[in-house]
Amino acid sequence: MVLLRPLGALERWKPGDLDIAKASLRSQLLRLRHHASVLVWLNGSDNAPPADVERAYLDVEAETHWPNPTLASASQTNTAGAGPSGVKMTGPYDYVAPSYWYVDKQSAAYGFNMETSPGPAIPSLASRESF
Repeated sequence: MVLLRPLGALERWKPGDLDIAKASLRSQLLRLRHHASVLVWLNGSDNAPPADVERAYLDVEAETHWPNPTLASASQTNTAGAGPSGVKMTGPYDYVAPSYWYVDKQSAAYGFNMETSPGPAIPSLASRESF
């Protein structure tokens, strides 16, 4: 994904930036749309794009017949275009027992976290083999 401005910047894009972003998105979607490992497309990373940019991205995704789900960002964000993201990225960033994901009833995405990995406490070999 091409980021045309720093995260958190409030200024508008320069003339022509949106056309470049749409062309880049179109190229990436056409190249990746049948790739077996692409599960979901994020129109933003930590933050959703501004509403006008999101609308333009959603139009490109429709034009290219993007087959997979599309989210505004990897964060727990609701947008007018994409709706609720259904994911979260608030951690924990180390291994926790699987039951942890089923006791978190507060977020829209309990049971699924975008940025968690095994971390330093990798589950035992027996646990991984039973998985």
